Amino acid sequence: MIRYYRYVTAILIFSFLNIFMKAEPLSFNENSGKNAVIRDISGLADINQNLYRSILQGDTAKARLLIKTTTAWIEKTGDDDLTISDFHYYAGVYYLITSKFGESERHFNRACEIREHFGIYDTIYAKSYYNISVIYSTLGDFGKMQRAILESIETDKKLYGESSPRLAHGYFSLAAAYIGMKEYENAIEYGNKGLKTISGHEDQYSQELADLYTNLGVCYIKLSDFSRAVLYLEKGEEVYESHNLPKDDRFLNLLNSLAAAYFFLGEKEKSYKYYNMGIDFADNDNTYLSQVFVISYAKMLGNSGNIREGESVFLSLLQKAGNRYGTNSAIYIYVLMNYADYLREFRTDLNKSLLLYEKCMEYLATNITDNSLKGQIKLGYALTLSENGETRKALETIQALIYSEFTDYAEVPETGNPDLNLIKPDQLSLNLFKAKYSILQKSISKSHDLKLILEAAATSSLIVSIIDKVRLNISEEESRLILGDRYRDYYIYAIRDCGLCFGATADKRYIDKAFEFSEKSKVAALLTATRELSATQLHIPVKIAEEEKKLQDIISFYSAKVSEVSASDKIASSKVSEWKDIIFNTARKRDSLVSIFEKDYPEYYLMKYNTRVIGSSGIHKSEGRRINYLNYVADDTVVYILVANRKVCKLVTVPVDQDFYLKVSRFSDLIKFPSPNNARADFEDFQKLGSQIYDKIFRPVESFLVSNRLLISPDNLLAVIPFESLPMHETGTDKISYGKLPYMIRKYEIYYAYSATFLAESLKSEFKFAKSLVAFAPSYKSKLNTDLNIAVPVRDPGSLTDLPYARKEAEFVSSYFGGQLYKGGDARESVFKKEAGKYDIIHLAMHTMINDNDPMHSKMVFAQGSDQPEDGLLNTFEVYGVPLKAKMTVLSSCNTGTGMLYSGEGILSLARGFAYSGCESVVMSLWEIDDRSGSDLVMDFYRFLKKGYSKSTSLRKARLRYLEKADLLRSHPHFWSSLVIYGNNDRLYFDRQLILIFILSLLIAGFSIMYIYFRPR
Repeated sequence: MIRYYRYVTAILIFSFLNIFMKAEPLSFNENSGKNAVIRDISGLADINQNLYRSILQGDTAKARLLIKTTTAWIEKTGDDDLTISDFHYYAGVYYLITSKFGESERHFNRACEIREHFGIYDTIYAKSYYNISVIYSTLGDFGKMQRAILESIETDKKLYGESSPRLAHGYFSLAAAYIGMKEYENAIEYGNKGLKTISGHEDQYSQELADLYTNLGVCYIKLSDFSRAVLYLEKGEEVYESHNLPKDDRFLNLLNSLAAAYFFLGEKEKSYKYYNMGIDFADNDNTYLSQVFVISYAKMLGNSGNIREGESVFLSLLQKAGNRYGTNSAIYIYVLMNYADYLREFRTDLNKSLLLYEKCMEYLATNITDNSLKGQIKLGYALTLSENGETRKALETIQALIYSEFTDYAEVPETGNPDLNLIKPDQLSLNLFKAKYSILQKSISKSHDLKLILEAAATSSLIVSIIDKVRLNISEEESRLILGDRYRDYYIYAIRDCGLCFGATADKRYIDKAFEFSEKSKVAALLTATRELSATQLHIPVKIAEEEKKLQDIISFYSAKVSEVSASDKIASSKVSEWKDIIFNTARKRDSLVSIFEKDYPEYYLMKYNTRVIGSSGIHKSEGRRINYLNYVADDTVVYILVANRKVCKLVTVPVDQDFYLKVSRFSDLIKFPSPNNARADFEDFQKLGSQIYDKIFRPVESFLVSNRLLISPDNLLAVIPFESLPMHETGTDKISYGKLPYMIRKYEIYYAYSATFLAESLKSEFKFAKSLVAFAPSYKSKLNTDLNIAVPVRDPGSLTDLPYARKEAEFVSSYFGGQLYKGGDARESVFKKEAGKYDIIHLAMHTMINDNDPMHSKMVFAQGSDQPEDGLLNTFEVYGVPLKAKMTVLSSCNTGTGMLYSGEGILSLARGFAYSGCESVVMSLWEIDDRSGSDLVMDFYRFLKKGYSKSTSLRKARLRYLEKADLLRSHPHFWSSLVIYGNNDRLYFDRQLILIFILSLLIAGFSIMYIYFRPR
């Protein structure tokens, strides 16, 4: 599988608390509680003042002497009062700064105990717990950090009030603790509480505001919601710029996070921009977060092919960290670990990588209280052991790490995985089980042990389940697509593993599991979105559901404006910034509303978070006994075909190579772009390539079919060709005659589905004899210059000519079915948005403009002219916002089935938007065809529909009739095979003659019964 995104390992946040206390002077409060009895024991108050000043001035020798002598005196006298509590607080600060964490915690705890005894809960008490949280943050014990910071926040609430902006930093720190605990939903909740306390005080608390935005962005990165992460991180960047905040470590962390988010979104230029923004500053600094940034920069160099340069950066960084912190410091070990991982990931020196990881393991053995690096070191160590051939030890290491992360088992089982419910759906969990799976595959390649094969199958199955859970927590479509693309391989691995297990055990349950994974591998993002939409429509009161839709429409509208000006740079940056603010604020309102949905409406929650897929036995129940379902799952080296009908469920494995996909691409080009040049050679190539593709992907399943009715879910490049046009064999004729070829259409009746699960969940309303129809056919009287209307690149830019035959087609359809026709200047975008949701059949005959860079901004071109507030260009994202109930939508426009091809999601086309919005079936075009030829075919299609045939039968009959009449030129598949049917295949009408015959039969039967009953005896 082609990988567009390489995994980047870097700590995005280590808790700013650690940096604050090491890099900046601490603020102290010399005031004690008013109600306590304060005694100046031998001038202790003066000693406290001297200690306070010594710490601020960095005079550690004087501070150490004061602490030593005063501690001895306090222990001798055994006295306790508030002044002694203050002394313990200052001593705790000193030991924290000097990294003596045990002593520091002891003094802070003693300060709190004395204050509790006197009932004093003041700022010293709050700060003592705050600093205790810093200690646990440094040690990586985020559970204890969380408990300490909660105590500090509760005290601050009593001192300043529940909504005081002074609570913001505490909430920020609490969010950091939850990030460390990998409880990202809690981190988001408390980050939002922090933002709420700052509201109205942004200028006074600008640094806290920027920090909170950064933390929230990090949370969304951890949850793989990269689009949402960018929203928050860019807001943080805006705060830095607008308030002229210092470009310190915290700013570096923001840049690092932005670079990572854009990298995962595939926007590498933006990612590199943020790395380059921070690298000069990071190079000149030597703090923890600067080290993190430089590590990410080095890995960016490696990912861009500059592997040696990246290694040089690591070597320089190691020297700096060693000189400043020492070679046994946590920061040095962190850099060393990442360097070892770099050597492993880019395979520059696996032996050296293992040696470096062993040094890191030695650090863990001698620093058992430092939990901050334990998981990362052991994960990398296990992978490096595996790469060096030590797979048994690698498995033991990763197994121990997994069970320590998710369970409290005293003994680690040799095999198996923790229960799914114990595993957090985040990137860390995925990385752990991906590592285990990789090690298992290395082991299997050596021994082919059945036990290992079964363990690998269980692990790949678990990975798929985790991916499904991660997807449910992502709110943005773009991030869901990225997730599916990044982890697509694991669905394919799971299918492969099931096949291996079935071959070894003959247990048919593995075939059922393979079928399940094949379904889960398809349009997961679209299915998640439609389930969320259905949950809102069915289980949320109409008024607040409409409010949520309104908010989503605002987000989509302004996102489109930002996207469309990004390429042209014609709009002032202040305007773009204003639009981004609207998007950000509206997204936060929508998130709050969705949170209410999930908490207050359990039926909504259950439907939204449903990950079930249809079983193989459910296909013929929903689509009929004669159906054959063929689900294709295509990888670089193999195509898996899952065949399901009433008799069998089979997994067919077909090996392929790059040459096969080149043949598919060439065959597709021959259909889409016929040329009068080299006509004979093209005809021969068409037969040869088409029959070879047929032999490869269809002939192996022929023997399992129960009828000629096929429901096909294509994948990868197979989605760009209509199976109907594949010749089943070469004819051997020298005469160019496309009309005589043995196409699949001559033998099979075919329709398509994104997946059987998506098809089954598409709304199927009750049958109605009367069907309402609406048709739109604009005229383009003056040529439309696409460059003037669109600021982003589209396919075939230039001028759009009029479509008189498409308009004639729409006139016929509306007349034939007694429907509503909007043509010429009446076929406006605003009319479509207002009226389309009222009809059972929607027919659109117009131009489309495909945006391959951003499929959500592909457009259907309605009538141009005055149509405020619309612009006459219906974007894909706008289709998502139009609620439809159509049983069928015919997109007679050109290219409505084309667009960007996404792994697992198929083609991101305009048709996909109609499927999301409620259309049970969509008839779409895979390429641009001659206006006249397309119209003739579509009109015949409607005639057969009216006679009571199913959609696929109607289209097949229309094509065969077309072929019978077509001349030598127009018999080419280019002219008749572009339309395909996706979705529900039920008939829309019953044959009137059959209905009359049926009624007459009932009448005759009734009269016969009456005659027999009442005749004279």
